[in-house]
Amino acid sequence: MALIDDWLIYLEEPDAFSKNHFEPMITDTGNPLDLQRAFGSLPQGAAMIERIERLRSETNFTGLYHVQDPSRRLGHDAMIEKARKYCDHVSDFLRDIDMADLAKSVDNGGFSYLDVHSYDFRDSDGRLGLNETGEVLEDEFTLKLKKGPHYLLGLFQAVLFMTKIPVVTRYIMQPVVKFPLNEADGYATWIGGAAIAFGDRGNFLLVEPELIRQS
Repeated sequence: MALIDDWLIYLEEPDAFSKNHFEPMITDTGNPLDLQRAFGSLPQGAAMIERIERLRSETNFTGLYHVQDPSRRLGHDAMIEKARKYCDHVSDFLRDIDMADLAKSVDNGGFSYLDVHSYDFRDSDGRLGLNETGEVLEDEFTLKLKKGPHYLLGLFQAVLFMTKIPVVTRYIMQPVVKFPLNEADGYATWIGGAAIAFGDRGNFLLVEPELIRQS
């Protein structure tokens, strides 16, 4: 039985499969997914399908994940502009959930380039001074998923597996989840070559090494 058949059962029977069962559903090249059949009946499913197709058209596919296409890299000024717009949305979101101090750090932070390959996501030695903004966004999104229809948890695994990038996952799922953070500029920043991380002393653009040299 193909994963889409399991998915259609899961839509009606939440205990039929583990949410992790659907991780490779969208990226499985052996059984290409009929997006319309899988998601067209979901509320705002058509809008989410458009975003999945957009991601496919704007990235390279390794056979496992969708990764950034170097031909779509933004120049320094354009990248900073997109990143700043996204940070403005993030700070507004944080204020709306009564985290004004964290919002202020996002507002006040400039941007430093970091090599994405050597970046320590856990900031194990505290050298970068990362704050909890990224974790807050992921936690709030997870809470929103859990409050919605059961199938959102399985859908999250499938969409996350496309890139493993949280902001991209939230952007794609936003039409069906109704998460109150505008993710469009965060998505555009990632497509343009950078992921954003947040710190107490400034924000970071995680990029390939050659982009650091060009900056």
